[in-house]
Amino acid sequence: PSPGGKAQIRSALCIEKGEKLIVASIGGGSVGEELLLAAAEAIEILADKDRLYHLQIFTGPYCSESTTSKLRELKKNYISVRTFTDRFVNWLAAADLSISMAGYNTCMNTVAARVPALMYPFSQNREQRLRISTLWPDGNSVIELTRDDLTAARLSSLIDRQLERGYQEGKIDINGAAATCKIIEHGFH
Repeated sequence: PSPGGKAQIRSALCIEKGEKLIVASIGGGSVGEELLLAAAEAIEILADKDRLYHLQIFTGPYCSESTTSKLRELKKNYISVRTFTDRFVNWLAAADLSISMAGYNTCMNTVAARVPALMYPFSQNREQRLRISTLWPDGNSVIELTRDDLTAARLSSLIDRQLERGYQEGKIDINGAAATCKIIEHGFH
């Protein structure tokens, strides 16, 4: 994330102290539309509990027009829909929670932003499930979602749970370039 990116995004959205920013995304948007629809329904349940939430949805350029239209028709002041952002890692750094697929870029951005997450791996891709279990083996910072979790009631419960937990520091070293330079300069010990 860029310096100041978190503060800029939260300020632009007028996110007050105590309000929770949740980012929901599905990468390019060719799969995972059901996750975005479930996230929007879950936020409606949570918003009815008199809490302050803002859900920022990124559909990706390949999300179907029908799903994008359904999301845009919600017309809630606490749900925003965009196709894409070139500052996605800053959005994750600004977020209190990420709800996403488990694509490579999203996973690496989640690690870099240190944001707790709910991830829904693409069922036709064994790699996404493996990525979640390898990067977050304790299951604390990231919870793997199943199709059964995509009901509004179940997902809202999981959202609450992850927001309370926050991000748990793991053992992932994201300074690989600096570590590699050090090894080259001084040798591996």
